[in-house]
Amino acid sequence: MSSTICRCDQLPYNTGLPNSQSKVINQAVLLVLVYLKSDAGVFNSIASGAVLNQAYLDAKTQNADESVRWYPLGFKRLQNVVTERAESATVSYDTGNSAKTTQGVRTFSGIFSGSGADVQAILDSFKCKSIGFYAIDKCGTIIGTVDSDGNLRPTPIFTGSLDTIMEQGGSSDRAGGIMVSFEVDQLAKDSQLGYVADSAITGDLLNLSGLIEAIPVVSNISTTGFKLTIDTLSGAFDDKVPVEGLVLVDFTVYNVTDSLSITVTSVTESPAGVYTFVIPAQTVSDVVRVTGAAGALAKNFYVEETLLTIV
Repeated sequence: MSSTICRCDQLPYNTGLPNSQSKVINQAVLLVLVYLKSDAGVFNSIASGAVLNQAYLDAKTQNADESVRWYPLGFKRLQNVVTERAESATVSYDTGNSAKTTQGVRTFSGIFSGSGADVQAILDSFKCKSIGFYAIDKCGTIIGTVDSDGNLRPTPIFTGSLDTIMEQGGSSDRAGGIMVSFEVDQLAKDSQLGYVADSAITGDLLNLSGLIEAIPVVSNISTTGFKLTIDTLSGAFDDKVPVEGLVLVDFTVYNVTDSLSITVTSVTESPAGVYTFVIPAQTVSDVVRVTGAAGALAKNFYVEETLLTIV
């Protein structure tokens, strides 16, 4: 990708187009945030020829590897979307002529109307990350940036530019919500925007949703068990919405001190969101790690890692 204004060493393209094949790039109603590179150093992208069926989409949004996972901002439909590129910078000459030197910065803004502090906290967690975005328009078309490898990468967001503002509701002319804004990295050119063909999309992109953050708090630790109270980010400060419906196979328990997996005897949920674990006897002072397994991801929950010390 390049922000070059003109390539004097490159011949111009020919100007013919096949009939009805130039597609307008529509504004987004949903964004999908993606890290630009995986932890392995590979650019994240949609491979040329990929078929975006539901299994493909689920594998992206529920991926155990956070560095390749898709993070759809499916809280609400984006409203009042504005994406504009500023005029290019120019240099003027004494002849009265001017020449372009640098393309203007493209900005994006929109509001998740009716959303609250939980949504703002989620968006703020991506600040200063090296991320990009796929835009999904009202027709369910997914749009990104085509690079030299021929794949569709997320359009890069300029690191540090992502910002949020809470607009409080309650007035006749303001519903309230969370406004999100950012700048597109200058290395991205509008002419490199591309999209996946409609024929290659059979999954439900317009209703794509991300994993729900599941935050455990540990208690009642003994040599043979413990409790996890698992809540989401949503709800009152002292009455969060609980994470319900997890079972034994949705967790992985590991003795860090002994470097051994622990075969859990049972996991019982009662009341909602409170999970009692029964495990084989462990040694006092051993450190144990609890994480969510693939089953939790399949239920759309990301269970944060919890460390506890056996007492």
